Amino acid sequence: MDKRNGVGSENLLTQDTTDTPEAKMQSAEYAAILDIIGKIATKKNKTEVIAGIREIFTVIMGSNEFLFHSGKSAIGRLPDGIKRWLKEGKKSSSFLKGGDRFYVALNQDGRRSGVIEAGGFAFPQYIDRYLNFAISISPVLSLVLSNIERYEMLERNRAERDRLYVALDAEMRNAKEAHKRLVQQRLPVVQGISIASTHEPATYIGGDFYGVIQKGKLLILYVSDITGHGLEGTMFSLFVKGCIESYIELVSESEISPDKVLGYLDQQVHKGEYPSEYAVAVFLMIINLATKELVFSAAGFQNPPVFVHTDTELLVCRGLPISPDLPTEVMDFERHVLQLPENAFIFMATDGIYEQHNGTELYEQRLFALLKQCNGLPKDTIADLVHNDFCDFRGEYEQSDDVAFLVLSTEKLEEHTLLSSFDSLVALREHVLAYYKERSEFPAIAMAVHELVANAIEHGNRFEQEKSVHILLSAKVVVVEDEGAGFNWRGWVERGLDLAINLERGRGIALVQMLAGDLVYSPTGNRVSLILRSQAGF
Repeated sequence: MDKRNGVGSENLLTQDTTDTPEAKMQSAEYAAILDIIGKIATKKNKTEVIAGIREIFTVIMGSNEFLFHSGKSAIGRLPDGIKRWLKEGKKSSSFLKGGDRFYVALNQDGRRSGVIEAGGFAFPQYIDRYLNFAISISPVLSLVLSNIERYEMLERNRAERDRLYVALDAEMRNAKEAHKRLVQQRLPVVQGISIASTHEPATYIGGDFYGVIQKGKLLILYVSDITGHGLEGTMFSLFVKGCIESYIELVSESEISPDKVLGYLDQQVHKGEYPSEYAVAVFLMIINLATKELVFSAAGFQNPPVFVHTDTELLVCRGLPISPDLPTEVMDFERHVLQLPENAFIFMATDGIYEQHNGTELYEQRLFALLKQCNGLPKDTIADLVHNDFCDFRGEYEQSDDVAFLVLSTEKLEEHTLLSSFDSLVALREHVLAYYKERSEFPAIAMAVHELVANAIEHGNRFEQEKSVHILLSAKVVVVEDEGAGFNWRGWVERGLDLAINLERGRGIALVQMLAGDLVYSPTGNRVSLILRSQAGF
C-alpha cells in the first residue's frame, strides 16, 4: 500500500501467528465473516446478497456508515475524486482509504458489480484490519454478485419469454375464436342444389374462408383467400366477410351481382386504410334458384373452380386481387354466365389444397384427376373423397396452408330417414328393392346397405331413439349417415378383406367391400358412402 495517499490494490492481510487475545479476536471475526459469506452464496437475489454484505461490515466490523453503490446513477453521485479513482481502477479488487472510511471496488472479469463504502467505525483503531478483511473477501463478493446478476438476468429473460408466450397464446386464442366466426357452421338447404363444405386450418391461424347465403331466389357462394396469418390476418378476414354479407343484406335482389359485390368490397378496403401488404382474392358466384342461371366473377383468384358435368372445365376469371395498393380504376370484375344443368357439380377451393406438397409433387394434378371421376356422386361423397385423398397424399408432411373448399351439386338423390331401431331395416329393404330392382347386383347392394345401416343404428346411434339414420340412394352411390360421434374408420378399413382377423364390426365392413364396392368415410366416421361395384375405381 502507498502510505502517502492511501491507494493500493494488493492484499494487506498479514499472517499473524502469535497467540494473543487480539489475534484470537481477529480469527473469530474472520470465521464469522466466512460464515456469512457462505450464507450469502446461497441467496437468489441481489437485495439479499447486499443485505449479507451489510451484515459483515455493520455487525462484525462495527461500521455505522455502510453504503453499497451500484449502477451508473448511484456511482455518479459519489465525490469526483472517488469517481476518478473508479474510472482508473481495472483490477479485480481495488481500494481507496481516506480518513475514517474506505472504498472497495468489486470487479469481476472487467465488469464492476458495485462499490462498498464503509466508515464511522465503532473501533476506528482497527480500520486497517477491517480494510484487510474487505480486500481479502472482495474477490468472493465480486464473484457472488456477478453470478447473482447473471442469474437475475436469466430470470428476467425467462420472465420476458414467459410473458411473450402468454401474449402469443392469448393472441392465438383470440385469433382462433375470431376465426371460428369465419367458418360457417350451417349451410342453407335449397331445393335442387346441395352443398358440402370442408375447412381444415393449418398449424397457424390463416385467413381462408367461405360463405353461402340465400336471399330470396338467389344463392350466393364465395371462397376467399387472405394474405397474412395470425390475429391481424383473421381480423382482415372478418372485415372482408362483413363487407360481403352487409352488402347482400342491405341491397335488393336486383342489385346483387358478383361484380357489384366485389366492387363494393374494393371500395371498403380502400376506405379502411389498410397497409399495402393486405390483399384478398375472392371467387363469388350467384345462382338464380328459379332459372338455375349461374353468374360469377373473381378478384385475383389463382385457382378457378372446377365445373364437372359431361366434361370437366375451369371457371376462369381474369382480375387482380383486392388490395389497398391497387387503385380502384384498374380493377375489372368481369361477369360470366353459365346455365347450371342437372347431375353436375362445382368444386371451389382456396390455394391451400392445390399447393400442398408431399416432397416430390403438388396436389393440384392429382386433385383434377380425382374430380373427373366424381361426376354423378353426391356432394358429401365428393367432399369426403377429396379430404381423405388429400390426407393420404400429404402423408407425414405438415399441412402448409388452410384448406377450405365448397362442393355444389345438382345430383338428384332419393332420401330416407330411419329411426334407430332394427325394425326400420324391413322398410328400408323395400326402398332399396324399389330403387335398384333393375340392377343385376341387387342382392349384394341390399346386403351391403343392410349392414351399413345396422352399424349406424347399433354402433353409431347406439339405439338412441331420438337419433336418426339418414340414407341417400343414387345410381352410383349409397350414403348412410348417423348422428353419433363417429369412430376411427381407418384402422378397420386397413384390415382388408380377411374376415378371420376382423371383429364383429370389422367383418361387416370387410363384407360390404367384398360384396358391393368401395367405402368412403367422412373424417369423423359417422358418414359412409358406398360407391357401387359397377362405379368403383377410386
